[in-house]
Amino acid sequence: MPKHQRGSRASQAATSVASDEPRVISFTSPQALTKAIYESNDSECDALYYRCYKRWKHRFRRYYPAEELLIIAVTTGAHEQLHINLYLDIRFEISKMGLKRHWASSGAATFTALFGGSEGEADSSGSLFTPGEGHTEWPNLIVEGSHSMSLEEMRRHMTWWFEASDHQVKIVLLVKADGPSTIIIEKWQEPPRLERAGATTTRASSRPNPQSNQVITITRILGNNNPHLTESYEVTSGGALRLEFEDLFLRLPGPGEHDVITENYDLQDIAMRVARA
Repeated sequence: MPKHQRGSRASQAATSVASDEPRVISFTSPQALTKAIYESNDSECDALYYRCYKRWKHRFRRYYPAEELLIIAVTTGAHEQLHINLYLDIRFEISKMGLKRHWASSGAATFTALFGGSEGEADSSGSLFTPGEGHTEWPNLIVEGSHSMSLEEMRRHMTWWFEASDHQVKIVLLVKADGPSTIIIEKWQEPPRLERAGATTTRASSRPNPQSNQVITITRILGNNNPHLTESYEVTSGGALRLEFEDLFLRLPGPGEHDVITENYDLQDIAMRVARA
């Protein structure tokens, strides 16, 4: 099809959008796009049509208003594999306990900090869901992955989740690709807050800093020439990933319920899928 015909057809498609469908905007700059998105950020609008010469592979990850800083996640295939398979493994283990309907996945939904106006979205996230009542306001579990971002910068975002949610977030998992053949998973939690007798209850921002309670390293076996086999990788430190039931469901486990464990073989499989992406 000639180029001018393709352009004409695209124009016709854009102008034929029904009145109850998302409005069409012309892409002029990242700043203009950001402005249009935030002007449409309400519960009744979850899409915009915008015309540009190529598709942008990105999501808005974090916005810090005090610094006027917007951080964008570039959603390559390898980036998505870093987080999505780990989250799906966790959700599968939850389902095996018969708790599928008591867990709500929130994906990359945007959350606005309860204090300060900053905003952020995870790569994957989920929360306790109570039939008849709904899910918790903030996710209990956050998973974020990166290839190019340093662990130090990822830890800054980890801290944001605990503080922005006023400590409703309970577990943050950071999944970092450290070079072509190593993946590091850090599990972060906040230590319990010790209540002092007679102390006045205040906002929980005075809690101790989050702690890394488990660090897992997955590496490709030296000398292995096939990166597309699960058996080509091994968990060299940290063991199987364990997520405490109480932090996921905000209660003690009942009969047949237990901590959620992602075994070594599943962690090795995640490394293989990242290499294959």
